[in-house]
Amino acid sequence: MKQRITASLLALGLTVGLAACAPKTPVPDETVSPSPDPTEMVSPTPDVTPDPDPTEGVSTQQPDVTELPDKGTPPPEVTSAPIGDPTAPPDTAQPTPTPAETPAPDPAEPSDTPSIAVPAASEVYAAVSKSAGDTTATMDASSVMENFYDLSADDLEDYVLYIPELSANIEEIFIARAKSGKAGTVKSACESRLAQLQEDADMYPATGAYVADYKLVAEGDWVIFCVCPDSAGAVKAFQSAVK
Repeated sequence: MKQRITASLLALGLTVGLAACAPKTPVPDETVSPSPDPTEMVSPTPDVTPDPDPTEGVSTQQPDVTELPDKGTPPPEVTSAPIGDPTAPPDTAQPTPTPAETPAPDPAEPSDTPSIAVPAASEVYAAVSKSAGDTTATMDASSVMENFYDLSADDLEDYVLYIPELSANIEEIFIARAKSGKAGTVKSACESRLAQLQEDADMYPATGAYVADYKLVAEGDWVIFCVCPDSAGAVKAFQSAVK
């Protein structure tokens, strides 16, 4: 009996020792988790099926023109142009246009611009003589003009010289159209001729008074030198004739 009790105590002590050596199992926390707030629960969003795209499934590829039936027109011939150096920079220089040269007008061809008719010196004298009073300067001495004036005919385009038939009459009408730039030369020659007439006027006082009332007028290339009864009227007719 004592042996059985002793064996039971040993078994109990062994059990207690083993229990003390075994790892302690944590006791689950009995704290009650709070129930979820029903307002915070999110209802699952139902899957929305998108509307089908009307463009889906429609082919946008253009038909290959090479697959079209032959209409009898041959396809364009493709020529391969030579390709330059791909590493060369692009040529940005633009060609400079060459201005078209306008040919110089041919002097022999008639101009489209109407030319202004230039009267002849004889026509001007015809108008002047009618307004010069009762003048006696009616004899044409144009061919011997250089005998009276220190002037070359090469400096003139056109001219006339009229003097009295009688040397006792001191009158003179000289009308000239000078070459370009020669009008001053013509006036200087007329002033020299005036000095000679003033010397003659002392010898012939009947007409010598005309010398004091002489007129020397230039209109462009035109020049008039007149010693006559009405020199003012002669100048007015001259200006009207050459304008």
